[in-house]
Amino acid sequence: MTLKEFAKMLNGREYGNEITKAEEQLAKKLGFAVVFGSSDDLMELRGAIDDEFDCFTGGVFKHNSLPAPIEAVWCPPESECSWVYNTTLSHECFYVYEDEQLYCIGIVCDVNTKPKPMTNADRIRAMSEEELAEAIVSNTNVGACVDFGIPNNKPCCGNCRKCDVVLDWLKQPIGEET
Repeated sequence: MTLKEFAKMLNGREYGNEITKAEEQLAKKLGFAVVFGSSDDLMELRGAIDDEFDCFTGGVFKHNSLPAPIEAVWCPPESECSWVYNTTLSHECFYVYEDEQLYCIGIVCDVNTKPKPMTNADRIRAMSEEELAEAIVSNTNVGACVDFGIPNNKPCCGNCRKCDVVLDWLKQPIGEET
């Protein structure tokens, strides 16, 4: 059975009934870790790994049996659900519902494969707002606020490393001005 077939088998399950004991055993035999959310603070792993990770509001899970970490994202803005998971491991997604509402986008990963190398774009997407602001200001001569067209109600101070205009702008919803 492939990752895709296993994920398809789990797709559409109801919260609390994500995987059966027989499916956990099959996942273990195949070297698959099944990852899904529970409550507002847990990431559940079944199959090749039987564990749970406390990730209130999200977090990164590392385990000796995993060749790469798994990131738990709480209430991602791009998805109308409580949990989404990211990893560089080979994986496929499945949907878990609660009362006909999408609750979680779980993943089935192959713990026996090497992770895909992280691209520069992956690194940028993984940056915190503070890291991204530092990357912007450290790669600009003077006036990142001017170079990037960031609306600013005060004149550019010319010292981007000591100025919070870029960081404040990154934290704002699209279209709002500083």
